[in-house]
Amino acid sequence: MREKLLFSFAILFTIVLSGCGSASERPVPRLQGFEVTGRQGDVIPGAIPDSDSGITVLDVKKTVRTGEKGSLSIHGVPNTNYTVTSNYINSRGMMSASAAKHAGNDGKVSWDWDVKGDTLPGTYQLLVSGGGKMITTSYTIVH
Repeated sequence: MREKLLFSFAILFTIVLSGCGSASERPVPRLQGFEVTGRQGDVIPGAIPDSDSGITVLDVKKTVRTGEKGSLSIHGVPNTNYTVTSNYINSRGMMSASAAKHAGNDGKVSWDWDVKGDTLPGTYQLLVSGGGKMITTSYTIVH
């Protein structure tokens, strides 16, 4: 069963990356605290920060079980807006969610989110952007 699920995931991932997926507009469900940023099938571009990204990942919960909360903390430029964006796969397909926050005077920003029980296991990218800079990190969902 697991091999069949992994094979299906690999096929879906290949179709999405090649751009051959369905272009139909289907609603992406709203997540608590997150704003939907795209339609199903959208993929976060591979963001590679420049050597001086101005954003430092302070902490990320690297392994999250379904039903738990994921979390991310960064240090950036004080008083700057930052957005974290993630794509993930659940029982309804590829989803995209993002949340924006404003860094305080210390430049720190933290996010947390619920990982629903229907999220498929795997490693997912987190893209943090703000102040004209970006950085990526990842987290892994397990059951």
